[in-house]
Amino acid sequence: MSRRPILAALVLVAAISVGVTFISRAARRPAPRTRADGARLLESVMRQVQARYVDSVDADQLWRHAATGMVDELGDPASEVLEADRAKRLEEQARGAYGGIGLSADQRGEWQVVLSVREGSPADRAGIQVGDRLVEADGVSLRGANGAAMRAAMRGERGSGLRLVIERAGERIALALTRDEIHVRAVPRAMRLADNVGYAQLAIINDSSATELAATVDSLVRDGAKSLVLDLRGNPGGVLGQGVAVADLFLDAGAEIVSVRGRVLAKPEQFVDRTAQRWPALPVAVLVDGGTASAAEIIAGALQDHDRALIIGRISFGKGSAQSVYPLDSGVVLKLTTARWFTPRGRSIARVRADSAGVPVRDVADSLRPTFKTASGRTVRGGGGIVPDVIAGDSATVGERNLSRILARNLPRFREAVAEAAATGGRAAFPVIDAPVPAAMREALIAAVARRGLGLTRTDLDGAARAVERLLGNEAVRQRFGLPAVALRAVHADPVVREAATRLRAAASPKDVFAQRVTTRPSSSPSPVPPAGPR
Repeated sequence: MSRRPILAALVLVAAISVGVTFISRAARRPAPRTRADGARLLESVMRQVQARYVDSVDADQLWRHAATGMVDELGDPASEVLEADRAKRLEEQARGAYGGIGLSADQRGEWQVVLSVREGSPADRAGIQVGDRLVEADGVSLRGANGAAMRAAMRGERGSGLRLVIERAGERIALALTRDEIHVRAVPRAMRLADNVGYAQLAIINDSSATELAATVDSLVRDGAKSLVLDLRGNPGGVLGQGVAVADLFLDAGAEIVSVRGRVLAKPEQFVDRTAQRWPALPVAVLVDGGTASAAEIIAGALQDHDRALIIGRISFGKGSAQSVYPLDSGVVLKLTTARWFTPRGRSIARVRADSAGVPVRDVADSLRPTFKTASGRTVRGGGGIVPDVIAGDSATVGERNLSRILARNLPRFREAVAEAAATGGRAAFPVIDAPVPAAMREALIAAVARRGLGLTRTDLDGAARAVERLLGNEAVRQRFGLPAVALRAVHADPVVREAATRLRAAASPKDVFAQRVTTRPSSSPSPVPPAGPR
């Protein structure tokens, strides 16, 4: 080898070494110590990226990325910078209302098909029916539209127009609709079970939750209910004030509901019950699971600490923080964690997300959780999430998790297969909503899945038999009796509801629900397929 290549190689190695040394020394330099130093650093990085990055980058977008990254680096999933469209959805969730036409749809093949129409809504007034195919919105084809695209097409400002084309029995029909305010029901399900046990599902905490729940329970009591199952499973929470108002319905005046502590507060802020109990003689059981979060956990924690309700289910999510929303420029808002919540007995419900080594922690062993005493001296546990008095409800089985994984990108086609199997595999075998799923329907599903090439085998479906049977049964009931009947079937077949109802039937007073021996009973896990949303 000649000297020239060798010399060039040595120069290259030396240059790399110098660069690494420079970077290493720079990394050891102390971090900026003042706000001005930090601002100069950020400005310098921005200039270099804008001037020298391999691709051109819009300056405004860089600043937005910087703001988003700053909040992301806090490591708090509840704090985020929301663009205008997401900020609007957050506001709609808090109000419990949005501009739309009032229907729910789901994908069947290449098209979205109407599953339900809200009574009195623009869709109802226009004559849209269950089973109609949604073909076109404002001149744009809806062929292949997913759930997000459908919501974007159907929703809009109240009073705005929508030109919709539907297909019914092979005939296309053009409709002109005007969007209206659609109220999201905080209590979508309520019924009286056997032996005068009332059941109410509180699905979200929005501006009308306390009013809706009060009216619902009043109606159940008038109908003969002697006890109440309050289902908070899957409730993501919402407005703090409404969570407090719901707890207020069940507690005595003067009872503490929750305390909020934060750096911006001069002292802890206590929320106290302002009115007398609305149903003081009504025994209550509250159902929770890993989807019960935020203000819904406040309700469960307050009722548990004051011995007002027996908590049944799985450990709740553990979102023990409160967020404030700060409007910024161009419709962007900052949602920032500014405080933490504590139950009346001082329990933190914030779940620890990682151990000392940074490894995520799903659940904390009971032996490691701090203990507290309720008003009557019962032991309850803190340390993240609401720990139920009665554990009931299994987590998803291996087979159900495997089914969810396989279906991650094929949910619409799988739903279509379920609908076909229910229609062709024995729907007539459902004379009542509680009828079992016939073997012919399960075989029809296996065939329907195979025709669509979803990559599911009989073994996959058998491994998730409970979830598959639930989906088939619900779909067959929907087709035969309508969507409201699905709620009846789901509640009647729910083993966690049965556990709560059994305990309530044996309770002559609110305190009696705590006198029974606490047991642990497994139950089936939720369906791996999420429901269709409203439009």
